[in-house]
Amino acid sequence: MVELIDESKFAAVMSAVVEPVLKSCSFEGWMNPAEHPGLEKLPAPEDSHDGKLHYVNYRYAVFAKEIKQFDAGYFLPSQAGIAQNRPDEAKATIVILHGFTRNAYVHRELAWYFLNAGYNICCLEHRGHGLSPHDVGDENVVWIDNWRRYVVDAALFCKTVARPFDDGKPLYLYGYSMGGGIGVALAEQYPHLLDKIVLAAPMIEPSLLLGKVLSTVAVKILCAFGQGRKASPGQRKFPEELDKSLYKGLSEPRAVYKFELCKSDRRYHTCQASNEWVNQAAGMTGHLLKKEACEQVITPILLLQAGKDSYVLPKSQEKFIESVSQNGVSAQLSVFDDMRHEFEVSENEQLRPWLERILDFYDTDFEKKEN
Repeated sequence: MVELIDESKFAAVMSAVVEPVLKSCSFEGWMNPAEHPGLEKLPAPEDSHDGKLHYVNYRYAVFAKEIKQFDAGYFLPSQAGIAQNRPDEAKATIVILHGFTRNAYVHRELAWYFLNAGYNICCLEHRGHGLSPHDVGDENVVWIDNWRRYVVDAALFCKTVARPFDDGKPLYLYGYSMGGGIGVALAEQYPHLLDKIVLAAPMIEPSLLLGKVLSTVAVKILCAFGQGRKASPGQRKFPEELDKSLYKGLSEPRAVYKFELCKSDRRYHTCQASNEWVNQAAGMTGHLLKKEACEQVITPILLLQAGKDSYVLPKSQEKFIESVSQNGVSAQLSVFDDMRHEFEVSENEQLRPWLERILDFYDTDFEKKEN
């Protein structure tokens, strides 16, 4: 059974144990954006790191040594002493692709559990997110000119940063929400890139405010009138205080921790979609569900669906899994009826079986289907 951080001590454990251990085994890096036919080279914003994309990696071998300095019973109450008996080498490397408006650091707790399970972690911050280049002046807004840019950047990251990170070990993916949609595109367009893929509430098709047709028409008009970089209608700016009512039924300690983390740096204040981002998100769906695209997938996939998801459409997730499965690929769908889109902010009772399902999938051997 996976041991989770005690919610009643969440902030204290994160501060006293998780954050210092993660800091000791992590390093930050910067990657030049991918160049690809049909994608214009974007200028480097003035406040960016020369236009480079930011990433954070965690090396398991260092983690395994550092964790021995801590009392295991403090954060793993039923597994005291486990830190002294863990293997020295990682099983594999997991690439984390975060969701829309998120960043590498909101996945600290998940990285902690993956490290405890024996995996290296590599987390890329997509363009417009975190410390990667933001192409608009409003710190709240996320803009992208072409959804394919996310995909080619992620592919380059996997090839040049994550795969060499622990050469010879398998390379897995954990893609959440928008990161899950990017993960689907990677599976279709770069079929030999990854060895296993977990898609958590993937944004194969977003749930748009006015429905797909009306929303698409509306944002296209706004973009045509020069409003592509402006926030799409109906969205709020980053709040001064956390609205706890939005997290009823979820873990308040986790929600508060993630909010305070994002509040601490204006570059983490992203919370609004630009009109062009909505336009690109809607356009991505048709490409991901094309029959010929699904036929290219050879990598084993686990898709985790939230039964109470209000951000992405479950029918498109099911359609994708069905299409891939018809081609003989291991494509599994696990539905968590009582969970919301925000999987990682769930209470321990719900989070535990969700995390165990992921780790069971990663720890099980699969063979890729050959073309």
